Amino acid sequence: MKRGYLIFNPSSGSRAKTSASVQNVISQFKAHDIEMIPSPTEPGGSVILQVQDMVTNNPDMLVAWGGDGTIHEVVNGMFGSEIPLGILPGGTANLMVRELNIPQDTIEAIHVIGEGNVRRISVGRANDRYFVLMVGIGFDSAVIQNVNSTMKRVLGKLAFSISAIQTAIRYRFPKFQVQFDGQQSESIFAVICNARHYAAYFVLTPEADISDEYLYLCLFKEPGLANLFYYAFHALRRTHIHLPSVQVIRAKDVMIFGNDAVAVQADGELVGSLPLKFTIHPQSLQIFSPKL
Repeated sequence: MKRGYLIFNPSSGSRAKTSASVQNVISQFKAHDIEMIPSPTEPGGSVILQVQDMVTNNPDMLVAWGGDGTIHEVVNGMFGSEIPLGILPGGTANLMVRELNIPQDTIEAIHVIGEGNVRRISVGRANDRYFVLMVGIGFDSAVIQNVNSTMKRVLGKLAFSISAIQTAIRYRFPKFQVQFDGQQSESIFAVICNARHYAAYFVLTPEADISDEYLYLCLFKEPGLANLFYYAFHALRRTHIHLPSVQVIRAKDVMIFGNDAVAVQADGELVGSLPLKFTIHPQSLQIFSPKL
C-alpha cells in the first residue's frame, strides 16, 4: 500500500473541511490502495515547515486539498524533492485545477491520483519564493491586501471583485522598471505567468505553457481608473494583447525594480515587495494529472 500526507486548510473555500468529509476522503484513497495521513494546517503556522518535515519521511506522495494558496505553500515546502504532488479542489478560484484539467469533483480528482499518471510542470521563482501559476506586481496585490477574509469565505470570487472596485478608486499606480533577457520596459501593473489562467475570469498570456522553459510577462503601462477598466474589458475578451499600451513578453530571467511599497503576490498569496528577481525551473515538479 502506498502512503501519503493529505495537507488541507480546514477553513479554505466556501465549505469548511469537517472531520466527516476528511474521513470520507481518506476512505476514498484507501479504495485506491493508498494510506493517506491527514495533516491539517494550523492558523498562523508555517505550512512550508510542516511540509518540509513530511518530506523527510519520504512518502510516496503529498496531496494538497484546498485552493491555490494551499498549493503554493505545499510546493514551497516540497520543492527539490522527487515526491509527486496530488491536488484536490477545495479553494475559491481553483486555478491550478483548471490549468491541469483536474476534475472539480473531489472523488473524481482522487481517482486521477489513484490512476498514478504523473506529468512534470515547471516552477517559477521570485527571489526565494516558488510559484506555479503567476506573480502579480502592483494593483492585483493591493486587491488581495484589501480583500476581507470573511467576505472571501462567504462570497468566494465575488469578494475579490468588490475589493478590486474599492481598491481601484484610491490606487495610485506607481511605475516600476522591468528588465528581461537584456531588454528593459516600464509598467504600472505586471503579471508574470507560468500558466495560462489568471484570477477567476482571465487568460492574460494565452501562449503560456506550464511545462515549458519560459515565463510570460503581461505589462500594462497606462495608469488611471479609466485605463484599468479599459484593460479589464479587453482582458475579459482576450483582446488586450492587441492594445498598444500592453506588452506580452516571453523570457527566462526577469528583474523588476521599483518602490518597495509596491506589493507582490504569488499564486494569490502576498509574498513581499520590490525589487524581485524571477527565474524558471523547467519541469521541476511531478504532479498527478489526467492523461494528456
